[in-house]
Order: sequence, then structure tokens, then C-alpha cells
Amino acid sequence: MKPTTILRAHSLPYLITILLYGFAPYKLTASAPDSSDYSIGWQEEPFTIILGNDGLHFVYTDYLSGEPDSLAKDNLTRWLAQGGLGGGICFKGSIWGFYYTMISSNNWGGSCRFYWNIFKSQNVPSDYYDDGARTFAPKDYLNTLSFNLLKAFPAQNPNLRFSIEAGPALVIYRQAEFELNPSYTPDYPMPGSIYLYYKSHPRKFTVGGTLMVKYEILPSKSGGLEFGIFSNINSYHTVTGLVMSIILGRSKR
Repeated sequence: MKPTTILRAHSLPYLITILLYGFAPYKLTASAPDSSDYSIGWQEEPFTIILGNDGLHFVYTDYLSGEPDSLAKDNLTRWLAQGGLGGGICFKGSIWGFYYTMISSNNWGGSCRFYWNIFKSQNVPSDYYDDGARTFAPKDYLNTLSFNLLKAFPAQNPNLRFSIEAGPALVIYRQAEFELNPSYTPDYPMPGSIYLYYKSHPRKFTVGGTLMVKYEILPSKSGGLEFGIFSNINSYHTVTGLVMSIILGRSKR
């Protein structure tokens, strides 16, 4: 909102004269408290005018301060908001996931990341494949949902950015467990007896910590690529890996 100016004079013809000097394009308001007092207001820079032929007529201004609309608009665009999805490799497995990040004008922000970690089970019985019905190796699964504090370090090149993230994470661990099938009949398989071992993935929950160091290539304001080193430390199975994600959203100013 621009400053509001109020003009008052004791002669209506002088107010009309002021308008003819170039103030007509502005949004005007007028009032006449009595027959000898007139006022006009418009949104423009304040000033003082003195006019008179048969005497002095004083015109003065009052001010109502306000912030420019452009400043409020700039404040709304100072936050960067971007999402991403991708995957990579981790210790003895793979990692897939997505995230959402916000960065303020002072290069501090936060992120929320969800990752699936898949790796080969280590406690597989030695005769697990003896039934001849098993083809794929058993897998363990570790999912992490982290809420991280972020610090960005913009480079001199506006298309590059380096960031560090760290924060707590909810960890869901599903480790493969095996139970010998008492109804297994290799000579005459029946429904439910074809497998030598039953396999299950019971869920276990814990809390861990996430740390990520990433490097972003931002060729445009609405997208780019993220390369990072990701690690989640927890009591069940610590995961460390390399990830690459496609960035979507407002990624740079």
C-alpha cells in the first residue's frame, strides 16, 4: 500500500486547480465537511502546496504509513519449496524414496524424507533352497521417515548448491524370519507343504538418526538433480548409501 495523502483547502476552485496540474490519474476521495472546507485524498508521495490570488490558501498533508505491495510479495517468494524422488545403492542393497524440502532466505530450512532400504537377509538356513521351490533370495527391509534440519551453502555459481541435513527418524525394520514347516512332504507336495521353511517379516519399530550431505545441480528454477550420501543410524541395522534424486519444484531464486 502506498502512503495516503490528504489535502484540505478552503476553496473548492483551488482543489480543482490542483487536479488539473496532473493528479487526476490517481484514485481520489473527496468530502466537504462544511461550505468553506473541502478535502481530497489520493495515494501518492506527500507534499505541500500554497496557492493564492486574493490571499493565501494553505494546503497541507497528513500521512498514513504502509508497506509497498511488492515487499509483501517478495516475502512470499523468499522460501524455496521443492520435492524429489530417486534411488541409489546402500551397503549390501538398494535404497529408494522421496522427500520434500523448504529453504528460507537465510539458507536454513528443513526436510522430510522417506526411504525404503532393501538388502539380502543374512540369517538364511543352509538348507533353505532344498525344497526346490525357492527362487529368489530372502530380503530384509528397513524404512526410515526422518525430519531434518537443513543448512544450505550456495556456491558462486547460482546453478549449484551444497547442503547438510540431520535429524531424528522413525525406523521400521522387517527382518526375514524362518520357521521349519512340519508338514513338508517332498515326495507328495500338497497345498501348504511345498516349502521346507515358512518365511515372515514381522515389523519392529525404533528411533534413529539421519545424516545427509548432498550436492545439487539446478539448471532451472523448477528442477534439477540431487546427489547425496545418506546414512541412518539405528539399533537394528545402520544404513549408508549413495542416492540420486530428480528435483521438482521451486529450487532456486
